Amino acid sequence: MKPYLNVVGAAIVENGRLFAVRRNYGVDEVVHKFEFVGGKINEGETGREAIVRECGEELDMKVEITDEAATLEYEYPEFYISLTVFLCRRLSDFVLKEHEEQLWIPVEELSEDGWAPADAEMVSLIKKGVVTYKEVRSVQDLETLSEIGKEVYVDALRDVYTEEKRKALAERFFSYERLSDTADRYDFRYNFILLNGEIAGFYSYCPAEKMEGIGGPGVFLSHLFLSRPARGKGIASRIMKIIPRPVKIVVDNENSNAVSLFKHLGFKVTKCFDLELCEYKTNDFVMELE
Repeated sequence: MKPYLNVVGAAIVENGRLFAVRRNYGVDEVVHKFEFVGGKINEGETGREAIVRECGEELDMKVEITDEAATLEYEYPEFYISLTVFLCRRLSDFVLKEHEEQLWIPVEELSEDGWAPADAEMVSLIKKGVVTYKEVRSVQDLETLSEIGKEVYVDALRDVYTEEKRKALAERFFSYERLSDTADRYDFRYNFILLNGEIAGFYSYCPAEKMEGIGGPGVFLSHLFLSRPARGKGIASRIMKIIPRPVKIVVDNENSNAVSLFKHLGFKVTKCFDLELCEYKTNDFVMELE
């Protein structure tokens, strides 16, 4: 009977590029093939402990696990494996100790060709995009949200407002002080959207009854923004499935892309009102998803 091995791999994505290595030894199916950093889980070890150890042993690399991507089983001629891949964030430099080559491959250019067979299936998953969520809890998280929020907001509305207006609104909405105050006053919950372990956007919501002019049951979704690499992957639809209903939003009626998106998600316009922010007047729709 073939041996059965439990192994782990680290999917490390930085700036939209996946870290890959290959070695010049091993079974024929994997030698000179690209693979994730990783290896066998030792007796008494968890998968998370194993991946941290393997990254240290193979590369002198320190990593932080952001989430578990997936687990699959694969049959090689000489053994079976159960491969669990973890999304990891690199915390240090590294040096090749057991591999002949390393490469940072843009995610959009990933192909199963040239990868070890079991790893190749995971590569397809990474290319499609593994989406996870992380609640903003610490001061550091909130500082990161402030920085990321301004950047994504300014980019997302480049076709709607002037650069001056986008920057003014971004500073108003996403200053650390503003985010902290709204969390305390309105019970806002902030959440990062992660794509392959990298922050790719965010959303926030609070009880609708806390918002003047909105009110009623359900939640008020104040922000849902995605960076360019995360768009077109159905992420907004997934988020709508995990937020309590009914969901209410406010959208500037000049932002036709946003209005169309939320109508596509099932939202209906319930009323209109004018709002003045940073010396700018907007004509807004209140939209609701039951």
